[in-house]
This record gives sequence, structure tokens and C-alpha cells, in this order.
Amino acid sequence: MWLLSNGPNVGDEFVHYYFRPDGTLDRSEISTYGRMIGHFSRFVPVGSVQVEANSSDPVVRVAAFERPDGQWVVELLNNRDEAVDVQLQFHDIASAPTRFTILTSQADSLWQTGQDVALTDLIHLEARSIMTLSGEA
Repeated sequence: MWLLSNGPNVGDEFVHYYFRPDGTLDRSEISTYGRMIGHFSRFVPVGSVQVEANSSDPVVRVAAFERPDGQWVVELLNNRDEAVDVQLQFHDIASAPTRFTILTSQADSLWQTGQDVALTDLIHLEARSIMTLSGEA
């Protein structure tokens, strides 16, 4: 296959178009790994500042950011083969959001919205998933 060009945005997806050896045009979708990166690239713009945060489960990876527009974004990655409930903890922060909206992805269900959560709530992460929390301080 030969890459023809980067195709247009289709909704929130970026699509590549390829020529097959028989000369027909082929479309490829973004991989699960690509969607994982999309959680960061979609919600953490240039100029965001990383905020120190972790979860009550040391296996769950946490990356938190304050965006230039004042919104906060927290990325949670569960590499476990089972679901887990975690509590978020921020460090040396004067004011953090009290509520967050949720967007989560797993291999079989990508870009799924969930119910809002409070900062004090336990957050449920499905097995092998990434979750984006966004809120305003």
C-alpha cells in the first residue's frame, strides 16, 4: 500500500487514505493506541501546565494539567486486566475542580461519556482503559 495523503477530519477522527496495489482507494481507521494518544492531544493543548496528582492505586497512572483557558484535565490509565475504583489526590494546589466530566476509551468502546464525578468520589476505571476527566476550578 502507498500512502496517498492525510485525509480530512471525519468528526473527531483523523483518517488516512491509501492506494492498494490494485489501484483502489482504501481507508484506515485510527488504532486503539492512536485513540489513547488522542485523549491527550484533544484535551491538553499547548501551554497547559502539569499539576502534581496521583491516585489511591499506585498501578493507575495519572497525568493532570491546568489548561490556558482555566479548565483542568486529568488523564487516568488503568493497565490492569480488571476494573478498579480509585480516589484522586492533588498536591500543593490552592483550588482544584470539585466536579469532573468523563470521557473513557477501551478497546471495544471508544470515546464513551460517563456520569460526572465529584473530586471526593471513587472513580471507576474499566480494565485496560484510559479516562479523561475535565473540570473548571
